[in-house]
Amino acid sequence: MSEAALRFVALARHKQAQQGSDVKAYKVAEQAYRRYLKQFDKSEEAPQIHFYLGEVLFKLKRYAQAAASYSLAVKDSKVPSLRKEAAYAAVLAWDKQRQAQPSNKEPPDKEQDLNEAEQGFLLTVTTFTEIAPDDPKLDQRRFEVGRIHHLRAQFPRA
Repeated sequence: MSEAALRFVALARHKQAQQGSDVKAYKVAEQAYRRYLKQFDKSEEAPQIHFYLGEVLFKLKRYAQAAASYSLAVKDSKVPSLRKEAAYAAVLAWDKQRQAQPSNKEPPDKEQDLNEAEQGFLLTVTTFTEIAPDDPKLDQRRFEVGRIHHLRAQFPRA
C-alpha cells in the first residue's frame, strides 16, 4: 500500500473511533497508525502521525506510551505549532500517568527517587519550557515540578 493510502486509512480509522468512542475502534486506529509508522517512519508526515498515535493512546489511557509518541512528534517535527502542541500533550500524558499512581501527601524523612511518571513529567515540562518559554500554562506546571520534588524530600530542587 502506498504512503498516502496507509495515511488515509489510519486517519479514517481514527475519525471512526472519535465518532463512536469505542475502545475497539481506537485499537484499530492504533494498529493503522503503527502500520504506517513501521513503513514510513522517516516520512515528512511521520511526526504528525506520531502525534495522532499519541492521541489514540491517550484515549486508551496508555499515558506513558502516549507521552512517548508525542515526544517523537516533538523530536522529529520541523513545524513549530506541532512541536508546541505535542510537547504540551506529552506533559499532560505524563501528568495523567503520575496522577494514576499513589503519591506522598507529605514529604518523607529521607529523600526518595522519582518514579518513572514523575521523571517523565519533569522531562516533558523542561522540553515544553524550551519550546514555549512564555506560555501561560507553564506557571502551573512549574509549580507541580516543585511540588513533586518537595513530596520526594528533594528540597534543594523544590
